Amino acid sequence: MENICACIVTFNPNLARLQQNIEVLDKDVDKIFIIDNNSKNSVDIVNNCRFYKKVVIDIFNENKGIAYALNTVLETARINGYQWCVTMDQDSILDVQFLKNSFQYLDINNVGIISPSSEKGEKGITKIKRCITSGSITNINAWQKVGGFDSEFFIDYVDFDFCAKLIDNGFDILSLYGYPLDHQLGNLKIKYIFGIKINTYNHSPMRTYYYLRNSIIFMKKKYKCVKIKNEIYYIVKWILIKIIFEDNRLVTIKTIYKALIDGKNYKINGESAK
Repeated sequence: MENICACIVTFNPNLARLQQNIEVLDKDVDKIFIIDNNSKNSVDIVNNCRFYKKVVIDIFNENKGIAYALNTVLETARINGYQWCVTMDQDSILDVQFLKNSFQYLDINNVGIISPSSEKGEKGITKIKRCITSGSITNINAWQKVGGFDSEFFIDYVDFDFCAKLIDNGFDILSLYGYPLDHQLGNLKIKYIFGIKINTYNHSPMRTYYYLRNSIIFMKKKYKCVKIKNEIYYIVKWILIKIIFEDNRLVTIKTIYKALIDGKNYKINGESAK
């Protein structure tokens, strides 16, 4: 469709998977913007994409994070007249039927995002409270109205924060079932304790830091649609799982401590946190 573009934010991507990603998008969008956060293989990215007429590549001279990259490309899309942008991670691939089956819902009033469900099941659509950035068809007008993505978050919680801003400003987030996103989540390891399945993702210290720090900042923003008790329960559970079950326990504990301190001290609206 002419009013829909897509973007892929990259950082040292797997080139074969990136190509799969592009080929799915290429069928249903007018333009594909690739924003690269100074990858080591940026030259290979350019060479691999030179045969795709719809692809435009912008390479940053440093890693500015996913939020900054998304804001950059959505502003470019807005200036070029696009109304919707499919935001993708480098390691995600859409179901080939997702976009075509989403277009019929774009004219519904106050839709901020249409997202693929992470679960298989009967086809249908429902309202949800949050979704990940990858695979989401984002309303560019809504993005502009709520002030875009928070670039201070750099990476984790960028999506949840944006979703909360949308809902607090009267926009809906829709999830389309039946077309699950092929999404890779860290270094997944499954463990069983007394018959209970425990998923551990073993993210890098940097990802652990930003996830926890940003979760605290997210709660301090006091969105009307966010239940703080639920957020605290989830984060405490997340911390315990990482400390008890994941590798490199000492590094993890140090990273968690730093994230807790930095999150606590982060300033909201120019005021020091108490």
